[in-house]
Amino acid sequence: MYPELDSANAFEFYRTFFDWYCKWANPHYLEVGCGEGGLTGRLAPYCKSATGIDITPYQTWNEYQARTGCRLIVINSNEYFKSLDPETKYDLIFIDGDHMSDQVAIDF
Repeated sequence: MYPELDSANAFEFYRTFFDWYCKWANPHYLEVGCGEGGLTGRLAPYCKSATGIDITPYQTWNEYQARTGCRLIVINSNEYFKSLDPETKYDLIFIDGDHMSDQVAIDF
């Protein structure tokens, strides 16, 4: 009844959902493990704010930041969350850091 949800289909599913949600809710968005910055940059025009963090800086970040106004920061999630002002709020957080369940639980 339902198609097999392989990794490519799963990726496209959540990108489509995030597009819809951000256009509808205009959230403050955080992506933990933003990689090259493509998803954060893609969603930024529909968000009040869009921030991506990753431990590796990518050359594509400059282009996404200049074009979309997103913030891309080189930092690990433990340090980032410790550094946040307690008043900082996000409406949507995508946790995709090191893909390890222990770290996802900590980030959550």
